[in-house]
Amino acid sequence: MVRPAVLTLSLALLGACASKPPYVPPVTPEATGVHHDGKFVWYDLITDDVEAVKRFYGELFGWKFEAVGPEDDPYIEVYHHGKPIAGIVYMEPVEQEHDVSQWVSWMSVADVDLAVGHVKQAGGEVHRSPRNLPPRGRYAIVSDPQGALFAVVRSEAGDPPDTREVIEYGWLWTELWTRDKDAAIQFYQGLAGFETEATDGGVNRPYTVLMRGDRARAGVGELDPASEFRPNWLPYVQVEDPVAVVARVEGLGGLVWMAPDPEVRGATVGVIQDPAGAVLAIQKWPLDDEEGGEDR
Repeated sequence: MVRPAVLTLSLALLGACASKPPYVPPVTPEATGVHHDGKFVWYDLITDDVEAVKRFYGELFGWKFEAVGPEDDPYIEVYHHGKPIAGIVYMEPVEQEHDVSQWVSWMSVADVDLAVGHVKQAGGEVHRSPRNLPPRGRYAIVSDPQGALFAVVRSEAGDPPDTREVIEYGWLWTELWTRDKDAAIQFYQGLAGFETEATDGGVNRPYTVLMRGDRARAGVGELDPASEFRPNWLPYVQVEDPVAVVARVEGLGGLVWMAPDPEVRGATVGVIQDPAGAVLAIQKWPLDDEEGGEDR
């Protein structure tokens, strides 16, 4: 669902902060002491134009921002209805053909070191080896065997509460788009102990929901073999009117990669790109015929 340029985060950039780790806050402002393995608990935006993306998301979603950490290298916390939901990390632009701006999804795991061992054994790539980063916890940055980038974390404070409440312009869902769906599912089952539930996902292609107990944690869809897009994790933001939101994107300096289409989930979903090149999806939820249905 995302073009290759957006998903390329070079090893040079991944190593840029290795000698000077940035300040990053915990994934939950109030300690819970409870972990939800397999849940996506945080999202970081890597960008080379902080001010442009702040204007974009502030105008589009009403998000607020606060700089924390060192003045010369701040971490930008993103707030929604007074609660931190994401972060923005500045990366120096480098000379290369690909844009490096992208959203990185953080998955809670029981043991970061064991998770990284699984990634290595399965043929994935470790971009940043396990390390402690207070007050967030122990983490690593990896790619699955097909190249989809994500982070694994064991939060010091615990994970955000497991609630079905979704507020407009908050995070709704996280979705993997991959070349070989069966192989990807097997990899993530080994990583986080997921069970699976097959559905069409409203995308007219085979779609699988990754489950932990009675909780849906993420979706997996298969890319068209002829597609120019590469495997990636795509975060979703909940909106009430996706058509209206998409109509504002280009005026704010972004691009629309997929406008709401009646053939795709009943025109309830769109895929957009911010001014620096990072891509995410928007979706209306719950659907009109699924009021009070399962969380995504």
